[in-house]
Amino acid sequence: GSPIIYINNRKINDERELQRLQSTDISTVELINNPGAKYDAEGRAVLIIKTKEKAMNGLSVQVSEELRKAGSWYDSEYVGLSYNLNNLSLFSSYSHGAGKGKTREETAYTIFADTLWEQQVNTPHKFQYDYNQLTAGFDWSITPKHAVGAQYQGYFSSEKSFIFGETSILSNGIPYDHMNSGSNSKTSPRQHLMNGFYKGDYSDKLKIQIDFDYLDNKSERSQNTNETTDVEGDRTVTLYSQSDFSLYAGKFTADYNLNKNGSFEFGGEYNQVTGSGYLLNPEGYVKSDEYTNKEKKSATFLSYKNNLGKLNVQIGLRYEHALEQMTEGKEKVVRVNKTTGDLFPSISLSIPIKKVQMSLAFNRRIKRPSFAQLNQNNIYINRFILQKGNPYLLKEDIYEINYNLMYKFISIRSNYIYKKDPIHMSFIVNEESSSISTVLPVNFPKYQAINALVTLNPKLGVWQPKFTTGFEQPFFETHYKNEVVRYNRTNLILQFNNDFVFPKKYILSVNMYCQ
Repeated sequence: GSPIIYINNRKINDERELQRLQSTDISTVELINNPGAKYDAEGRAVLIIKTKEKAMNGLSVQVSEELRKAGSWYDSEYVGLSYNLNNLSLFSSYSHGAGKGKTREETAYTIFADTLWEQQVNTPHKFQYDYNQLTAGFDWSITPKHAVGAQYQGYFSSEKSFIFGETSILSNGIPYDHMNSGSNSKTSPRQHLMNGFYKGDYSDKLKIQIDFDYLDNKSERSQNTNETTDVEGDRTVTLYSQSDFSLYAGKFTADYNLNKNGSFEFGGEYNQVTGSGYLLNPEGYVKSDEYTNKEKKSATFLSYKNNLGKLNVQIGLRYEHALEQMTEGKEKVVRVNKTTGDLFPSISLSIPIKKVQMSLAFNRRIKRPSFAQLNQNNIYINRFILQKGNPYLLKEDIYEINYNLMYKFISIRSNYIYKKDPIHMSFIVNEESSSISTVLPVNFPKYQAINALVTLNPKLGVWQPKFTTGFEQPFFETHYKNEVVRYNRTNLILQFNNDFVFPKKYILSVNMYCQ
């Protein structure tokens, strides 16, 4: 899963923020593979980046330009200003990016209903996008022990997509219809984000941090599809949709040192997401609808860590309480209204044995379905296939065991994961016509997997190779056509990266990846 990322005590909500970090400005990077009770139960990893303190007062300007060619051109521009005066840092930036590309997909659908329906779909796809992002903020070290900071970020984008599809439909092995379609869509997302923090060292024993976030997100989308068929007749499908979401979040964390070996971390957090939106289809091929979403989540956590000789022990417990509500239609018919409360234990053990460093960790996590997965609005793919959400989805319950070993330039990582009620896509057949199918997410009983990675990272003069190999072994089964079907094929991974570091910091890289 994607990591939760912090830069200088500030949680970032947009990974584009990483683009304005220069590697020469980074002091340390810490990766936590087994986040404790302090972090959200949906996070699989935490990345903490610390930057170097500014050495002098004054104004600095950073300008960068990136051009990339991969089928089509992509460009990205960045201008950043920062001004440092003693303990106060002011910063602002503007970035722009634009690009286009194309893909091609060939998909075969075989649907066993009262009739055997088969579709061969060929979809060349072209897309282009353009975005602008503005950032401004400050960090102020009021005293050596107290610091505050705040930041605003605005993001504005335009994304266009052009899909030209060709579909052949067979009924019980006999050609039934042939369809050509052209679909143009445009999406215009915009986002406003404000966040801030306060960090205070009240004594050698007590440290606290307070964080808050406000996020406002609005997106508009239009889609126009023209279909030409041999049998069913021609049609034009027009879709308009809009969504508005806002997020409020706050977090309090306290760190209390009992002695030089042991410490407690405790605190709480609260966040609320509210949203609404609509989907319109004037022709009536897809159900027009409105919806509202609301989620309130609060959490408390406590963790304890201590060094028992060479053995480092960290134990944590987190409790999360969540309220989820969703309504549908102008009458606001309640589709989801549920309250959940969960405990999330975690334990981590690490010990050095001579030159070998080992760690073993266990934790429980969850993955809640997104609002898009819960939303029952139909998405039009073609006249034979629709896609929609499922308001009755359960959250995924995840249990993990991790074992890591490091010796000189050798690193070994292994992981066992068990998921209860994993979410995957499935098909259902329309009750009125078996030729129409709907793709939607559903819960399956369970999923298990074992993963292992071995990395060798020596330094041989100017040559710095990094060789990684590993495997993923899933254990998953389901029922298909009244038979048990197992998806247990082993995935093998091989990665061989080579950096040649020459004088004056010139670097030549030759990399290979195979799966």
